[in-house]
Amino acid sequence: MSVEEKSKNNRTEILVVEDSLTQAEQLKYILEKAGYHVTVAYNGKEALSLINKHKPSVVISDIVMPEMDGYELCRQIKADENLRDIPVILVTALSDPSDVIKGLEYGADHFVTKPYDENYLLARIQYILANWELHKEREIEMGMEILLGGRKYFINADRLQILHLLISTYEAAVQQKHELVIARDELKKLNERKVEERTAALKEESAEHKRADEALRKSEEELKKRVKELERFYDMAVGRELRMMELKEETAELREKLRKYEKP
Repeated sequence: MSVEEKSKNNRTEILVVEDSLTQAEQLKYILEKAGYHVTVAYNGKEALSLINKHKPSVVISDIVMPEMDGYELCRQIKADENLRDIPVILVTALSDPSDVIKGLEYGADHFVTKPYDENYLLARIQYILANWELHKEREIEMGMEILLGGRKYFINADRLQILHLLISTYEAAVQQKHELVIARDELKKLNERKVEERTAALKEESAEHKRADEALRKSEEELKKRVKELERFYDMAVGRELRMMELKEETAELREKLRKYEKP
């Protein structure tokens, strides 16, 4: 981001409405790093109080919050003649088609899906700020009632608002698809790496078994050789003992003969 863009962003005040302290601080860090001035509210009521005191350039609000959710906050902002020109971005999982319809019903201008990509979020804010003056100049309201999921919705929105929401929804779908493709490719690589690691481990295990078998074979051969040597030594020892017994008998006989010759 250029110095000129950061200087322009410093004049842009964004109100973040998020009941999660961790997510609020994360979003604030991303926006402030891009050069925006950021204020945080932790529920819809607190956000309305801050907006009435000081009007921000953009409101980024989570939908699910205590006391007042993002839809109701958006409705009250759009119902106030002094505040309705503030662009409202709703942060949602877009898990249900009614999310888009409810966003139109309550006057939301854009959607950002979570978990959000930092670059996409900043690009979406820049797009909103760049096109918002045109939006205000060409604001033409129209009303219509639609039925979705057994529930009726009254949509009172201008064409540009509907277009922006449809673009946001389409871009969110493309972004989610891109993330799914990346996740799929990473999972594939992880599986391939695990297969390679397991194959290498099995090869190493097989080689270890072969080394163990070879060591066992050598030990058996050494043991057999040792047994044969012991048997040979045993045989030699037995042979010596037999020879000693024979020598003793021969010596006894010779002594007996000598005694006979020595008698007068």
